[in-house]
Amino acid sequence: MGRESLIQRYIVFSSKRIGKKIRRGIDVSYVYLSEPVKGVDPVFEARVGRDYVIAFLNSV
Repeated sequence: MGRESLIQRYIVFSSKRIGKKIRRGIDVSYVYLSEPVKGVDPVFEARVGRDYVIAFLNSV
């Protein structure tokens, strides 16, 4: 019998302040394999906004 595995991914949208001299905010998306709790690092971090990610997921 085949074993089925379920991989859950959590996508969290946030903003991040970058730059030392000229501070600016950018939109970031974090991908977690488990629930995003304090102390757990994301598997992937992308500098894209919420609109781009939702449009991509809808097109797949």
